[in-house]
Amino acid sequence: MDLKSIILRALRSRKYTGMAQYEIEILYNFSRSHISEVLSSMESENIIIRTGDGRLIKRVWLRDYYPGHIDKFIRIGILRSSEYIPLISGIYSMFNDYNIKIIPFDDTVSLMDALKYEALEFAMAPSLSQIMYAMTSDNIKIIGAVASGGSSIIKNSNDDKRLLSSALSSMMIMSREFARGKNLEIEFFKNPLRAVKEFKNSGYISIWEPYSTFLINNGYKKVSSYEDYLDSMPCCMVASNPDFIARNPGVLRIKNGDYNNDILKMFYKITGIGIKNIKESLKNYDFKTDISMETVYGIIEKTGILMDKNKIKNVFYLNK
Repeated sequence: MDLKSIILRALRSRKYTGMAQYEIEILYNFSRSHISEVLSSMESENIIIRTGDGRLIKRVWLRDYYPGHIDKFIRIGILRSSEYIPLISGIYSMFNDYNIKIIPFDDTVSLMDALKYEALEFAMAPSLSQIMYAMTSDNIKIIGAVASGGSSIIKNSNDDKRLLSSALSSMMIMSREFARGKNLEIEFFKNPLRAVKEFKNSGYISIWEPYSTFLINNGYKKVSSYEDYLDSMPCCMVASNPDFIARNPGVLRIKNGDYNNDILKMFYKITGIGIKNIKESLKNYDFKTDISMETVYGIIEKTGILMDKNKIKNVFYLNK
């Protein structure tokens, strides 16, 4: 394996901590001059970032994992959902002279970890899990809603009693309410594409868009909708970190934008669902970025979890 591949693999495993340049010299059997040459090349290609860590030591990160501000570069962390398309389009419009990278995650914890370490400028994730995670960190502020709606409970034609759902999300609340009195066993998943495949062997799935539209268009029956349990409460919210907000106060007024074919193609790659289904799925959302604290408290009440309202309020920057 060549040195560049070795460094890439090592930095991926280190994520937000990175590694000191001397560690590369100690761990791998390459000359100091060759290591320096390869790192300089990777730096010029915008693959890595090197910073001083003390007077003599340099520390190295993959650009995607760098924990801090990168000039003219924005990283947006999302789950694999079509819900984020209009708001991401709005971010592209607001930061039209920036290099923007969309980074998909398979679970909310990993996504919010990246924001906590300032390896993301924006994180879009389910409202409930985002609120709960933000309450454990001083480095996360929720700045608005993404959308409401867009989720369904789909039934298979078999008699299986399993209901597939995602944890700490609107789907979890929907699944809990739907399962009452039906003797269903709720199983949680992380990756929605794998869940759609597993659904062929289970009875029900609580799933978001565009996977819901994909399943319905393939002959499966929708038996319940987001609005049946959560009305117009936002499914997902968008968060950032205080340093980025201070540098860019306009993000507190971020609005949805018009999407184009390039963004639709990007989400085809992210979700694994065709563009036709993605476009159709967007009709099932109520896109709105404004949110009140009363709505936030309503989301928490739906979970049945007791939380301190003052602590909840402290994680929000709402058009300040």
